[in-house]
Amino acid sequence: ISLNFINVKSDFNSLLAQSKPIKTHVTELKLTDFYQIDFSAIRDFSNVKILNLGHTNLKDDDLEIFKDLDQLEQLNLYGTKVTDVGLLKLAECQTLKVLYLWDTKVSEVGINALKKKRPKLKIESGQFTFKLADTNLPKRIDSNK
Repeated sequence: ISLNFINVKSDFNSLLAQSKPIKTHVTELKLTDFYQIDFSAIRDFSNVKILNLGHTNLKDDDLEIFKDLDQLEQLNLYGTKVTDVGLLKLAECQTLKVLYLWDTKVSEVGINALKKKRPKLKIESGQFTFKLADTNLPKRIDSNK
C-alpha cells in the first residue's frame, strides 16, 4: 500500500493515527510540504521501503527513528534542515540503498563521511556536473571531389 499525504491542511498527526489499521501494510509513504509532523509516528510503519519527507520540519534529532525501520531502502530528505551531524545517524540504517539530499544543509564533507561508513549507499545530493558538448565537429567530407 502506498500512502501519499501532500499539502494536507488538516491535523496531519491525527490523519496518521487514523491509518493505524493499515500501517504494517504500507510500503511507500510520502509526507511532503508539512511543517508540523511528529516523526515518531513513522516508527509504526514497520514495512515502509520508500519514504519521502521532502519539505518537512525534519531535523537531525529526528533521524534516530530511521534505524528502527529495517525495511527502509529509499529515503528522500529534499528541502529539510538535515545537516552533517544528522546524516551520520543514517549510517545505522543497513537496508538503506538510496538517499536523496537535494537542498539540505548537508555538506560534501558530511556526504563523504557517510560514504566512508556506507560505501554502497547511493547518495543523490543534486550536485550534478555536466560535460560540455564537443563543439569541434568533424569536417564534412565532400564526395563530389
